[in-house]
Amino acid sequence: MSDVDVTLFVDHCDESVPDVVGTMVESTRHELGPGLADRLSVFYGDWDSFASPPASARLGAIDRLDLMDNGVLMWGADRRATDGVRPTRDELVAETAAFFHNWLTKRPPVGELIDAGPRVLTKNVLFPVRFLYTHATGRAGANHDAVDWYRKQGGAHAALAVAALRWRTGDVDPSAARRLLDRHLDGLYAECRAVYV
Repeated sequence: MSDVDVTLFVDHCDESVPDVVGTMVESTRHELGPGLADRLSVFYGDWDSFASPPASARLGAIDRLDLMDNGVLMWGADRRATDGVRPTRDELVAETAAFFHNWLTKRPPVGELIDAGPRVLTKNVLFPVRFLYTHATGRAGANHDAVDWYRKQGGAHAALAVAALRWRTGDVDPSAARRLLDRHLDGLYAECRAVYV
């Protein structure tokens, strides 16, 4: 897996929670060490404000939907059935649009993507596929779901998307990757711009 998301629910979100969560995260990252610590994301919230959490909670619409659909209870009471609120498609698309525009400002050149390793490389390929999937379906799909959907839609850049799935768990041939990226990456991002502008 590329990332591990943890959501901590508290009785009430107030100004003290970010500091407490921050201390907990730093302690956990220290114990995990390099590599694993970089893949840990911790969110927080309370059930009363689940549909509209404070910005500092970092519990956006896509994360809330993922929690509703795929969350695994580790401790405490699961209140999704009674207090969980599914984000609307409009919320998901708006949040994805904002994230996409921010993501564009950080996109490295192709050569740097390959040098950065499989995790960075595949995120820069698979994120736009997931953005397209969310826009079309109103769902927050995992990489496999999004790539399968894109391929079945006859996506013009499916060859790159399918290759990126392989790169996540296998070796990356730099010359083959470079050819695919040069041929497809700009076009894939252009598809996203067309639906999110």
